[in-house]
Amino acid sequence: MTVDNNVVGHIVHRTTFHAQSTIDLECGITICSLPGGTSGCKAVSLTNNIIGGVIYAALVTPGYDCGDTSQTVMRNNVGHSVQGTGMGHGLVVNRNDALPSTARCLEASSFAAYKCTYMGAASYQKTDKLIFTGMTMIDNVKGFGAHIAPTSAGDYGEHTVQISDNIIIGESLAPDCPQEKEGGYCFKFDKYGLQIGMGATGPKPYHITDTSILPVEINHGSATWGGRNLFMRNHFKDFAGVTREGTMQSTFDIDRNPDLVPMSWFVDTTFENVGDGAWGHIREPSPGWANVKDCGAFPCTGPLNVLLMFTGSKYTGQRPSYTEPAFQLISNNEGMSPYIPGCEKREKNNLYLCQQTNLA
Repeated sequence: MTVDNNVVGHIVHRTTFHAQSTIDLECGITICSLPGGTSGCKAVSLTNNIIGGVIYAALVTPGYDCGDTSQTVMRNNVGHSVQGTGMGHGLVVNRNDALPSTARCLEASSFAAYKCTYMGAASYQKTDKLIFTGMTMIDNVKGFGAHIAPTSAGDYGEHTVQISDNIIIGESLAPDCPQEKEGGYCFKFDKYGLQIGMGATGPKPYHITDTSILPVEINHGSATWGGRNLFMRNHFKDFAGVTREGTMQSTFDIDRNPDLVPMSWFVDTTFENVGDGAWGHIREPSPGWANVKDCGAFPCTGPLNVLLMFTGSKYTGQRPSYTEPAFQLISNNEGMSPYIPGCEKREKNNLYLCQQTNLA
């Protein structure tokens, strides 16, 4: 199956479809992701397509074997201006049942997304390693990122989300409220460039129709314990801390991880025109997590136990007040963080910045 050099747009909700807790099967392009599985998808090629002005997602497709540099499963595709019911993603990446090796390692690359109302690229599949690489993400509301559900050794088996060699741009020239709010629409969102992922049970169906498990990145399973996040050689550009509409903007955020946020390493990251207020953000646990199904009588405390390790960081253009190459970021946990030597509270970011060698 070859899909090459197409322009897809103006896809809207079907007005004759009405159902409770269910949405229609809808998106820009969906490949081998509808009910029935992907077992026959052995020769998929998606290249040079532009998908914009659609709903749910621009592109829903299987990924490919990690390290396959000759692949054309996905190459030079663009998704933009995506909205929908509980969704609004540029790219949703699924495992490929025709390639059993993607249960061990699943990769997606060479995709660009901008102005998506949720994530520019996302995945939540059963695999032991997922790689996003060579992507360009511009001015998406919830950045991009992935969760995974490990296949081996149960909850304690090693599993990794690796996001490497991507360009992540905070704000584009196109305003969200054009002509001083007289342009026919006006959207005001808090925005961030990267969502820190987690390992968890309960991967998502290839194409979701049940509204209770939307969006793709929301976790409805239990956290697993052998996970890690590797963010390598990514380039963050033009994050001022506040959007031109006055909302919050940050390079990364943590807001979908109730149980456990894995150890995360940022290696050789470039920060270009990144201000102090944009230097990451860690949300407080949601009061909504305090329910019998999720966490009992109190919210789960995953966001209060975060450790992010930075090494080899570089800074260009407008710089934050702190420009050391190596540092650590931890949660604003008032029962612990103020008492760790070498850690300084960053109020706007709701986190602590540390110069420590023995945090683990």
